[in-house]
Amino acid sequence: MQYSKNSPQTYPDAGLRATPSSWARALDLSSLAKPTPQPATGAQSEFVLTVTEQSFQTDVVEASQRVPVVLDFWAQWCEPCKRLSPVLERQAVLAQGAWLLAKIDIEASPGLARAFRISSVPMVMAIAGAQPIDGFSGVLDEPQLRSWLTAVLEAAAQLGVRGAGSQLAESAAGPSGDERFSTATERAQSGDLAGAEELFHQILASSPADEAALAGLVQVKLLRRLQGVDAEKALAAAGAPEALTSAAISADVVQQQCQAADVEFARNQIDVAFARLVTVVRHTSDDLRHFARNRLLELLSIVPADDPAVRVARRNLSNALF
Repeated sequence: MQYSKNSPQTYPDAGLRATPSSWARALDLSSLAKPTPQPATGAQSEFVLTVTEQSFQTDVVEASQRVPVVLDFWAQWCEPCKRLSPVLERQAVLAQGAWLLAKIDIEASPGLARAFRISSVPMVMAIAGAQPIDGFSGVLDEPQLRSWLTAVLEAAAQLGVRGAGSQLAESAAGPSGDERFSTATERAQSGDLAGAEELFHQILASSPADEAALAGLVQVKLLRRLQGVDAEKALAAAGAPEALTSAAISADVVQQQCQAADVEFARNQIDVAFARLVTVVRHTSDDLRHFARNRLLELLSIVPADDPAVRVARRNLSNALF
């Protein structure tokens, strides 16, 4: 079954793919544009660049129209930066052009630090289509970072921005061009959600920017989360999101809110689900914010991107994050 606002109880399926849409800008990058862009300087590799105020227009703003760009704000004196940067660089090389890493020394480029309101480092932000789409501060371990990058690629794909190796080939194997895609879809439709999820993970392990596999994985994960859930109990336990306060939000509360959002989404109350998750993002920080934000991005990827609820949710999420 596919998403429809007109049906009273519609669950997403593994065959639905979201279409690209625009996300209201959280930061004004146009102020950093240069009339005569300078060539990039200090490139460390094909996928890892050292970016300055002079090269920002070319290396980030223009490049982000064709490939997601991850900004790594750092400083020489920052010890946590020395732990995070090598992990980011390794992941950029492994991605082979699915996204680019742009390293920015805040002391060498103070104008960029001011433009992005950087108050501490390390700070990482993702840009696609010259728009900020997500970010985090501090250090993530490698599994957490890979999860964040997957969400970034998914959000960028909705904006129509896909890096090298992510062009989808339409073939008998399915929209992802991987013969495993059809098998995964068949498993999902037959109720073998665990088997479908495993196959989608396998596809993404070899092709991290495969948009169709990303969409399939998100929908299968949603269906698995809904298995065995008592909808009314889940909603009662979560309560109204308006009652949330920053002081009262624990990991258990975030889990309850996310489960309630899943239920609301499955009931086609998508605007209510999105608003609930935005509220959680607004009142949390660090790992809890990261968890709620990723859940919202997953659900956003299932709904057609031109849906008004998606546009509102993206704008509200942008305001909550920045």
